[in-house]
Amino acid sequence: PITRSEKGNSVHYAHIGTGNFNEKTARLYTDFSLLTADEKITKEVHDVFSFIENPYRPFTFKHLLVSPQNARQKLYEFIDQEINNAELGLNAGITLKLNNLVDTGLVDKLYEASKAGVKIRLIVRGMCSLIPGLPGVSENIQAISIVDRFLEHARVYVFNNFDTPQVYLSSADWMTRNIDYRIEVGVPVLDPVLKQRILDILDLQLNDTVKARIIDKELNNHYVERGNRRKVRSQMAIYDYLKELEQIPVLDFTDNTNNKEG
Repeated sequence: PITRSEKGNSVHYAHIGTGNFNEKTARLYTDFSLLTADEKITKEVHDVFSFIENPYRPFTFKHLLVSPQNARQKLYEFIDQEINNAELGLNAGITLKLNNLVDTGLVDKLYEASKAGVKIRLIVRGMCSLIPGLPGVSENIQAISIVDRFLEHARVYVFNNFDTPQVYLSSADWMTRNIDYRIEVGVPVLDPVLKQRILDILDLQLNDTVKARIIDKELNNHYVERGNRRKVRSQMAIYDYLKELEQIPVLDFTDNTNNKEG
């Protein structure tokens, strides 16, 4: 949390990211970071630090996913909502970007969602104990791993939520140690522009036809077949996407005919 004096008032900011602050790894790792002044978030980030200082005091987090306080319960609830929607014939989907997916309870919950008809897309760089494509178990789950020049380090959770996606950035992989035994934080992305930006980046990764490998039950790790699709190397595509977004029009001051003094 950060407090800044602005026009005589104290304004609270909070930073929540999917990775740590490290000068060396910052050159190699890709992460998402959110800097926000939203009071709903900044208050709860302050409470996270109070919880660290006073772990036996009761704290309630309405917006943040905080391990080991409420993260598992909330994640189960989000998955259950998608299961309910699928059973009602509504669009239901989950997209996850993780470093590791090995927690038995969450893996079983994703299997349950798949069996209910929830479409699940996974980008898992490292360990993945979930097996996609098992008949009657995980037929609705597709999983890829992307290993390229930069180490994919971000954790992102997306739940379809009645076609109004809930997007969370988190420091937590879906591992028992991260969900139950460490203090980890996930934050909802509330700004629609930033939310769409994250969804666009995930879409580029899910359509990678150069560095993406398929995670399957045989552990073959074959590259995704490109077929007739265009060549997409997602890390380069994301760079181009962000570069285009951040371009600021340059004003041309060479013609001063209409800018005479006087």
